[in-house]
Amino acid sequence: MTLSLHPETLHHPAAATVLQYAQEFEPKVRELLPELTDPLELYVTDDFMIPEVGVGGFSWSDTIMSLSFDMDFPAKAAQKQQLFGTLLHEGFHIIQGHHGGDTSKQSEHRHILDNAIYEGAATIFEQKYAGVHAPWGDYSALSTEELESIKVQLENVTNKQYRTVEGLWEKYAFYDPDDTIRWKVYRTGAWLVEKYLAKTGDDIRNLRTKSAREILEVL
Repeated sequence: MTLSLHPETLHHPAAATVLQYAQEFEPKVRELLPELTDPLELYVTDDFMIPEVGVGGFSWSDTIMSLSFDMDFPAKAAQKQQLFGTLLHEGFHIIQGHHGGDTSKQSEHRHILDNAIYEGAATIFEQKYAGVHAPWGDYSALSTEELESIKVQLENVTNKQYRTVEGLWEKYAFYDPDDTIRWKVYRTGAWLVEKYLAKTGDDIRNLRTKSAREILEVL
């Protein structure tokens, strides 16, 4: 098993801490995600930070995982556990094929709704197996009617538009200024994935190798 820092981030202020914690969590991460790339590089950055939890992440490719870690975050123990959750979340994406890099290694992405399924599954997975709360996946404040409406929105925007039209990714993934709803992709995805799990009785861990199309066809 090999986790290492990407050469470009060796001197980032959080690099040593991130590597130490990641190596500590690595055996459990690989036990839960046996298909995870080995070796795997960690790209430590200030991008993708989620202020509420003091960490963030992004799967750059099937061999590079980006992680952010706020060294000034006050709740250190909770933050460390959230990093474990982020490792699980991004590792889940790597196996799903929901990552950047080589398109031949990526899963099918037809529209934003496919992205939502992949994000929702990774979010439910990290919550269950890291024991953390992921506020971006909490849809409890949204009514069923609102969730259904967002689902239609996500299905009507192609993945190409989502990735290339300026502002669309930020609008649907993080904050929609039109209706002030945050995290539409994650919250709607978590709602749909939980519906799938309730209907099938499957364990969330098994969704790491299922396509969004397969999951949506059951709903």
